[in-house]
Amino acid sequence: MGCGSSTTANAGGGGMPKSAADHGLGKNRNEPMSKSEVENRIECSESSRTATFGGIKVRYAFLSQRGYYPDDAHKPNQDSFSITEHFAGQDTDAFFGVYDGHGRDGDKCAHFTRDTLPGLVAKYAAKSKNREAKARAAADGSKPA
Repeated sequence: MGCGSSTTANAGGGGMPKSAADHGLGKNRNEPMSKSEVENRIECSESSRTATFGGIKVRYAFLSQRGYYPDDAHKPNQDSFSITEHFAGQDTDAFFGVYDGHGRDGDKCAHFTRDTLPGLVAKYAAKSKNREAKARAAADGSKPA
């Protein structure tokens, strides 16, 4: 179902839920959402960005559309993302994460993961690189850098 086909329909039949009706989401339960109602549910980057990693040029952007919940017209977007350039202190590394929350507190779960996961991955990536450097140095008979 694309943005243009989103409706304010109440799957349970009958009238429109009070929470949706009270917030101007259409007079008729089968009325399509207006362009501005759909656009107000979208969060996106203003433009794409470009980064180079090891000689490879990557262009990226983000877009997320908040879902429609007839029983909770103002339910927060349950999706989140993170973009970390110069990941784990490396100019040639980046971390791109997409976090898809579900359930009553899905937005909180997605935000917690967004705020926590990149740091944890960076921490363990650094430990792994240190172990590799020590193993290489032991194999070469030299001291690690």
